[in-house]
Amino acid sequence: MRLRKIVPAFFLGIFLLALSSGLAQAAAVFVTGKAKVLNTDNSYLDFTNYNSNVTVDNATGNFSGYAFLEDLGWIAFGTTDNSLGPVNVNLTNGAVTGKAKSLNTSAYVDFTNYSSNVTANITTGVFTGYVFSEDMGWLNFSYTGVSASSTLDAVAPLSFDLDSPGDNNYTNSERPTFKWKSTTDATSGLSSYSIEVDNGDTGDFSLDSIPVSRTTDYETTKYLAHYENFSDSDSSNNYISAYSKSTTEWGDNNNDGKLKEGKRTWKVKAKDGVGNERIESRTLFVDRTGPSAAFIQVNSSPLADNLATLDTTPTIFGRVTDPLAGDKAENKVASGPRSVEIKLEKKNFSGLYDLHSLVTVNFTESYWSNTGAKITDNNKNTADKYSTFSFTPSESLGLGTYRVTITGKDNAGNTGASTSFSLRITTLAKIVPPEEKEVIEEVKEKPETVVEVPAEEAQAVQNFISQVFDNLRNIYWNVVDATKTDISYIASLWQGYADFMHITNQKALAFIGRQLIGAGQFIANSYNALAQKAPGAMGKTMLAFRNAVQTSADAIAYAFRSNAGTITDATKGGRETIVYYLSPAVRSVGQFAYSQQVKLLSIAEILFDKNPTVISNVKVAEVGKDYAVITWETNHYTTNNKINYGETLSYGQDVLSQERARHHEFKIIGLEGNKKYFFEVMSQNKNYVYDAHHEFTTLPE
Repeated sequence: MRLRKIVPAFFLGIFLLALSSGLAQAAAVFVTGKAKVLNTDNSYLDFTNYNSNVTVDNATGNFSGYAFLEDLGWIAFGTTDNSLGPVNVNLTNGAVTGKAKSLNTSAYVDFTNYSSNVTANITTGVFTGYVFSEDMGWLNFSYTGVSASSTLDAVAPLSFDLDSPGDNNYTNSERPTFKWKSTTDATSGLSSYSIEVDNGDTGDFSLDSIPVSRTTDYETTKYLAHYENFSDSDSSNNYISAYSKSTTEWGDNNNDGKLKEGKRTWKVKAKDGVGNERIESRTLFVDRTGPSAAFIQVNSSPLADNLATLDTTPTIFGRVTDPLAGDKAENKVASGPRSVEIKLEKKNFSGLYDLHSLVTVNFTESYWSNTGAKITDNNKNTADKYSTFSFTPSESLGLGTYRVTITGKDNAGNTGASTSFSLRITTLAKIVPPEEKEVIEEVKEKPETVVEVPAEEAQAVQNFISQVFDNLRNIYWNVVDATKTDISYIASLWQGYADFMHITNQKALAFIGRQLIGAGQFIANSYNALAQKAPGAMGKTMLAFRNAVQTSADAIAYAFRSNAGTITDATKGGRETIVYYLSPAVRSVGQFAYSQQVKLLSIAEILFDKNPTVISNVKVAEVGKDYAVITWETNHYTTNNKINYGETLSYGQDVLSQERARHHEFKIIGLEGNKKYFFEVMSQNKNYVYDAHHEFTTLPE
C-alpha cells in the first residue's frame, strides 16, 4: 500500500502544467489543510503539501486541481481526469457534493453518497464533516482543519445608482465627470471600483483601481477621483466621481482617455474582496458639433442682403438645424436645437455698428429634417433635428441700417457659427417720447402769465439764463467736434433749476418760465444752423438731440409758470426736498423737473456715451415667506426694467417698470413659502441687456 504513494516525477509535472492556466483566475480560492484517513489513523488527504493545488471558484463553487492522498496518490477534484466531477460547494449553505477521482485506482472520494456530510462555513471558509473514499473509507475534514484561503463569497456587491451623466443624456464634453453612489459588500467587503467606456469601434478605455473610500481626492496619471460626504458617519449620501486626464500612458488605442462623438456606453464596476463584481451602466450621447443657423424671410419677403422695409417692427423668420454626427451611422447623435441668439446692431455715422439689442429665443419644439414631423422623443437619433423661430422687436426700430446676426445653440451646449444680413428701416422714427410730446402740445395751448419783476431779480434771472446758454453751447460744440460729450453739463443744467429757486421769490417764477421759453427758442434757432453744417448722420443726431433739449426746456418752463403761485422758500432744501418733502403742488413741479433731467440724461447717454448699457450688482436684498426684493444697478438711465421669475428657468411671471433709473428695486409678492424661484433681470437704454440664471428660496411658512 505504501508503494503506491510513489508517483513518477514526469506524471506530476504533467498535472501541474495542465493546471497552470487556472492559477491566475481572480475568483479562485485555494484550499489548504489535511483530512485524516480514519482507517489508517496516520495518513492524510493533504491539500497543502506535495504541490497540491485544489481551488474553489468563488463564483460557481466548483473545485478544480489535485490533492495528494498519502495512501493512494493523486485525487482529482475538478473535471480534468475526472468524468464524474467536479466537487462543488454550495455558496449559499456550504454543502459539499460531487466526486473526486483517485487516479491510481479509478475509485472515487464521494461527497454525495454514503451519508457523506462535508460542509464549508461560507464566511470563514473552514470545512467540517466526513467524506467516504471507496478505497480508504472515511476521511475526517474536521480533525486537522481543512479550510479555504478566504471567504467563499459568490454574492456580488449591492446594486448602486449612477448619478451623472444621466441615462441617454447629451454632453459636449470629451472628459465628463462620472458620478455614482457608493455601495457595500456584506461578506468579503469592497475592494475597488473601475469605470469602463465603450468608445465605438476603437478607443475604449477604463479608469481602474479606484479606491472605495477616502476623505480626500485620489489622483493618478490617468484620472482624478473625488469623494463626497465620506468624512461623516452617514454612509447613505456617499458619492464618488472621476474624470480622465490626458497622459502619454494611455495606449495607442485608448483615444487619450477621451470620449468620441456619438452614442457611447459607460459602466461602473464595484468589485469585492474575492473578485465578485456588480456592474451598473448607462448610455451617453456625445455631441460636439454645433448647429447651423439660417434666415428664411423678413415679414413676407424672401431673404436678400441689404433688404429694405417700411415696417419699424419687422418679423424675422429663421431656422436652426443640428446635424447628426459620430463615428458611424448607427452611433451618430444630434442633441437638437435649444435656442437662438439674435443680435441687432445699428450702423452709426462713422460706418461702424453699435449694439442695439441682444435677445435669446428658446425653442420648445423641434422636428425631424427628413420628414418634418415633430420630435416627441429627443433621445432618438434618426436624422438631423431642426427648429424654426420668429422674432419681432419689442420697440420700433429707428431709421437706419441694421446688421442682424443669429447664432444657434444646441441641447449639448454647442454654439454654431453665426450668420448675418443687413436690413434697412426706411421709416423715420421720432426720438421724442409720447408723454413729452403731450406736454409740448399742452404748453402751446396755455396762456402765458406775465408778472413784473424788480430789476435786480430780473438781472439774476438773466444771469441764470446765460449760464443755461453756456452749458448748452458747450454740449453742442462738443457734438460738432465729434468728441466725447461731458454729460455732467446736462445734469448741472437741471440741478440749476432747483438751486436757482433758492434765490428767487415766487413773483419771479412766471418771468423765469417766460425767459426759459425764449431760451429754448434761441437755442433751437441757433442750433439749426449748427446742425445743418454737420455732415449726414451727425447732423441728424444733433437735430434729434436739440429737439429733446427744447422739449424738456419748454416743458419745465410751463411747469414753473403754472405753479408759480404755490412755490415758496421751502424749496431751499434742494432737489431731494422738492421731490419728497414739499406740498403736493410744489412736489409735482420738483418731480417733473427731475424727470426732465433724467429723460435728457437718458437721451444724451444713448447719443453720446460710447459704452454699452450693462447690468451690475444683482442682489436678492430681502426674502420673506411670500415675497422677495430684487435690486440691481445700470450704468445708464434705463427703461423697460423687468424681472422674469418662476419656479423653473422658463420663468412664466414678470414685473415691469418704465421708470428711468440707474438703481432698480423690485418687490415680488404672492410667492409660496419655502420654495425655490429662478429669475432674470432686464433693462434697456441704448441696447437691451439681460442678466439671467439667479435664484432665491422663500422662508418657510
